[in-house]
Amino acid sequence: MSDFEQIEAGVISVAASTLTFTGISTAYKHLELTFNVHCTADQWRQEGYIQINGDSGSKYGEGRLQGINNVNYTYTYADTGSAYTGVIPFTGPGIYGTGSGNRDTNHTSTTVFRFFNYAGTTLNKIYTTWSVTPFGIAHGNSNGTSQQIGVYSFDSTAAITQISLICGSGNWDTGAKYMLAGYK
Repeated sequence: MSDFEQIEAGVISVAASTLTFTGISTAYKHLELTFNVHCTADQWRQEGYIQINGDSGSKYGEGRLQGINNVNYTYTYADTGSAYTGVIPFTGPGIYGTGSGNRDTNHTSTTVFRFFNYAGTTLNKIYTTWSVTPFGIAHGNSNGTSQQIGVYSFDSTAAITQISLICGSGNWDTGAKYMLAGYK
């Protein structure tokens, strides 16, 4: 991939449950969305999701692999028919944190989404993610890290012109950083 160009970048200044990019130009071949976040939810294993073109139907499919260091834990997950997909793992409190007293406020998740041939109108869309999240309360450890990769599908031939990042519950915390870029 070459000719990388930043489309939009910013920092969330007011906590919000959704961050939406609209009117995405079809002038690029591929898109990349990087998101460094923390969620305000007071529950363990908080996840966020992606919604494409405002579609909350059953057009999404996913397969992902996750590993957590210090605990020899790996799992695979596959799903079809989610309302939205594209996981942003462990952005809330530590894994076993419940209530605000256990919320892990010192760590964020960094996730990179890549949308391939997003502007095409003859094939369904495919995108990938990779993410890493350090967390403070992890199976009795104070320095765990979650790593995750995923491959996702959106069963629509329409060009992607809108992407929403949705916090599973709670809000994206202030200070979350994002960048949307295109590859020509």
